[in-house]
Amino acid sequence: MRPLDCAGFEAALAEALAAPGACDGETAARLGAHASACPLCRASADLVELAAHPASSRDPIPDPPPAYWARFEVELAARIEGERRRDARRRTGLAAAAVVLVAVGVGAFLRERPFRSETPRALPPVDAPAAELEDGIDPFPAAGALDGFSEDDDASLFSGADDLTPDDEERLLEWLERERRRASGGAA
Repeated sequence: MRPLDCAGFEAALAEALAAPGACDGETAARLGAHASACPLCRASADLVELAAHPASSRDPIPDPPPAYWARFEVELAARIEGERRRDARRRTGLAAAAVVLVAVGVGAFLRERPFRSETPRALPPVDAPAAELEDGIDPFPAAGALDGFSEDDDASLFSGADDLTPDDEERLLEWLERERRRASGGAA
């Protein structure tokens, strides 16, 4: 029996630990002799003792009973199903958020566009009479609203917002009557 060097010791120890049964007495003696003599391999002395036992007795943690594995499978399946439901809710929420964003984006885009599908027609000049319009609707109904006033009038039409003097009230009523006649097609 020749002594082992460190590389031979590591290889023989690995083989002994990988074997399903206990290593033979000669290999165990050689491994023990090298581990006790070599300062570098001395830390592996406990592994040499493990190699002398069958693989089934080497594991310090025993296998769990079959009931554990049955419960483990049920709990794992429930957890996986919970994750699937959570992912589905998350995807649904993200899809809803995406739909809202698209709707807001489309709304903002369409807001800048004319609603009608026809092309916009050229508008008549501002001072064109309503009778010349195609559809008879004056696009600027208040275009002549201030015709009865001149630049010489007071900058403020009335003396105060809440208090009309009798003169101011008369001027307002005259203006309203002129606007009614003009709107109904009568002379201004």
